[in-house]
Amino acid sequence: MQMRIGELKIGNTSGTLTIFTQGCNLKCINCKVPHFIEKDAFYLLEEPSKFIDKNIKKIIIRGGEPTIQEGLLDFLKFVKKQFPGVLIELHTNGTKPGVLNKIITNHLVDYIVVYIKHAFIKYNKITSFDNKIDWNCIYKSCLLVKKSGIAHEFIVNINKGLHEVSDIASLNLLLGSEVKLEFDKSFTAFEIDSFKSRL
Repeated sequence: MQMRIGELKIGNTSGTLTIFTQGCNLKCINCKVPHFIEKDAFYLLEEPSKFIDKNIKKIIIRGGEPTIQEGLLDFLKFVKKQFPGVLIELHTNGTKPGVLNKIITNHLVDYIVVYIKHAFIKYNKITSFDNKIDWNCIYKSCLLVKKSGIAHEFIVNINKGLHEVSDIASLNLLLGSEVKLEFDKSFTAFEIDSFKSRL
């Protein structure tokens, strides 16, 4: 199995291993980790048992975008088989519903976080795909996750001038649940409270 890895972080006290995969199929203007977008700066993860031991209780896989990694499914299967007590949390942009469906069907993760960039009809305002893909694939991924029975959350990073209250209200209505909001550092506490109060 091979995955392009940008960085590994181990929390010695928490027993959490965070894997940042290298490469993403989105180009978001508000990306918090732009150094993980390009695919040409990475090292390959080939032998997971070298860094997963009895002290690891949880693995968080994020990126970049994990679901574009060819070795992701094999890695998840390996961890579930060799380290059955380890919890796996997957972070994704939801652009690969087919991959997500395989992960869900095979019970390969314990928690899923879907980062929704904007109201679905406004995605081109904040990001672009490497290739042309129907934006409905992200909505499909959200529905798969919602119906999966797996613990999950939907998160939107709110930026001034990019997101409006109506955008979040439409997502809440469409998904039938409240999305979690993470505000950029330019928001004051008053502005955050004001935004939330109008939902």
